[in-house]
Amino acid sequence: MDRLIRTALRRAVSEAGSQSGAAQRLGVTRSYMHDLLKGRRRPGPRVLRRLGIRHIRKDRYEPLERTA
Repeated sequence: MDRLIRTALRRAVSEAGSQSGAAQRLGVTRSYMHDLLKGRRRPGPRVLRRLGIRHIRKDRYEPLERTA
């Protein structure tokens, strides 16, 4: 999994205080969140958007530009 995604997932867990909290904020199950963190599954488009990441091509991601 891309380093950008792993970093964003870890940040989400840190900000939420737990994997369960991060899963709830991202709208996924705890088991799916755990699999994402372990690299067993890849995040779908909705999770990527909520993490602020854009999938630009196979195995290539970039941060979404944020507007103020």
